[in-house]
Amino acid sequence: MGIGELKHRVGQRVRAALNVHRPGGEPDVLLFSTPRGGSTWLFELIGTQPGFKSCDEPLNLRNSNVSRELGIGDWEDLYDECCEALIARYFQGLHDGKLSHMNRNPWEANHRTFTRRMVYKVLHGAEYMAPTLTKTLDARAVVLLRHPIPVALSRGALPRLDAILRSSARQRYDAQAVREMIDIAAKGSPLERGVLSWCLQTAPLLVAAPPEWAIVTYEQLVLDASPVIQHLADTLALPDPNSMLARINRASTSIRGMSTASTQEVLAKPASQERNLWLVEKWRDEVSIDEERAAMSLLEMFDIEAYRFGSVFPSDSLWMDLRQHSKNRGDGDGA
Repeated sequence: MGIGELKHRVGQRVRAALNVHRPGGEPDVLLFSTPRGGSTWLFELIGTQPGFKSCDEPLNLRNSNVSRELGIGDWEDLYDECCEALIARYFQGLHDGKLSHMNRNPWEANHRTFTRRMVYKVLHGAEYMAPTLTKTLDARAVVLLRHPIPVALSRGALPRLDAILRSSARQRYDAQAVREMIDIAAKGSPLERGVLSWCLQTAPLLVAAPPEWAIVTYEQLVLDASPVIQHLADTLALPDPNSMLARINRASTSIRGMSTASTQEVLAKPASQERNLWLVEKWRDEVSIDEERAAMSLLEMFDIEAYRFGSVFPSDSLWMDLRQHSKNRGDGDGA
């Protein structure tokens, strides 16, 4: 046995001792989003709920333990149809508590020794498998959207952009669209390439989303969280929405470290509508009108209507109203 294998086995035993997971019959939660989309924040909010085990980026191939347990070492393979059975089996092992390599350290947010539900933060791969995974695991799904321009501006690398365009996933688009995507990936500006990556990861989720999925936006979570939290509590069967609301203004520690100095300075200030609006609008100072128009035109290629040129906010159809939400739940005045 080599040193690497020995370290792996010792690490597995240590991680296994940190958590005992036994599914309790309540639904797991699959959180789908893009990197830098606010997913860590929402992931930690959901993790405040009793009984949850947090599984952070179970398909991130930069983690050698992930690629080892999954049996996949290349980003392209995450999008290949021939690997879907491997991915499904891997998630089943996580759900059943048979895989311990994703166990959190005791000092990390929301660590628990005994758990009965899982929340998976899925940012890498599996977008096209989302309906299958939700059904296989009997899980609930939430899709977190954030405007593609601030997401693209904050990305340091795009490992899945070329991988998706090389994989069998490209067969889902017509030949002309694929040629245009390949051209943008090769010759487009960093902003255009980032927005294209956002589209390739977001479009399959929006196309496949059935009515029972929760589709929420980062912008409303920042500016008007109460309707979003109540919707998530109802849709994902979360018993303690007040715990989520109590932490809504606390930014994730890991994300703070990745933010610019100016953003960290603002995050350190007391929560206010002015502060929160700045967090949503700040990207406007970093791009010209022409750059914004060119980048946002890419959404039309994918028929994505969630965001439009000229606005920092999502479409009206994605903005939740607490009164309307109560009406949909049957909590009207006469109840």
